[in-house]
Amino acid sequence: MSVLLRLMLKEEYRMHAHYSSRRMFLAFPVIVGLFSFGIGVTSQRLLEVTPLADAILSIHLSAFLYGLGVGAFGFLGAQYLERRHGDRNYIVAMPALLPMSFRRTFLGMYVRDALFYIALVLVPMTLGLTASVPFTGFRLTSIGFLFLAALLSFLLGMSLSFFVSTLYMRSRIAFGFAVALISAAF
Repeated sequence: MSVLLRLMLKEEYRMHAHYSSRRMFLAFPVIVGLFSFGIGVTSQRLLEVTPLADAILSIHLSAFLYGLGVGAFGFLGAQYLERRHGDRNYIVAMPALLPMSFRRTFLGMYVRDALFYIALVLVPMTLGLTASVPFTGFRLTSIGFLFLAALLSFLLGMSLSFFVSTLYMRSRIAFGFAVALISAAF
């Protein structure tokens, strides 16, 4: 599994670097960190107009929707890439070509996306907030708990998205029902 995961992470990096450029791709976490630092430094003013409960709900909802989007784009994007670049095979399509199970491949995709996007967004966000500590007086433990809570929201969104993606692979009717149910819940 570790070999598969390493290859999937390399494939994900190459795909992103191909579409945006290596420099722009690597700049993204820096931008997220700077943005988080700016939010941390101005948090006192932000919390004057936004209640803390609303700000926390906004963070969790954003992390959840981000996870939902990561899972959906990972699944739909792989299909799009397979159609657009028919001469290239992606690891996601390997169960159809090689004796690999869909379960193992989806687990690898889930772990890959979790690690990749945590490193791309959640870790830089946490580092940006940590850098703001001398200016804000935030406690490091509070930032750590915020990271863990946002991580759980992100993983929950990703899990829901992967669940719906597996339904899509197995039954279009179940997929439609799940999407309708989720949409009604929102």
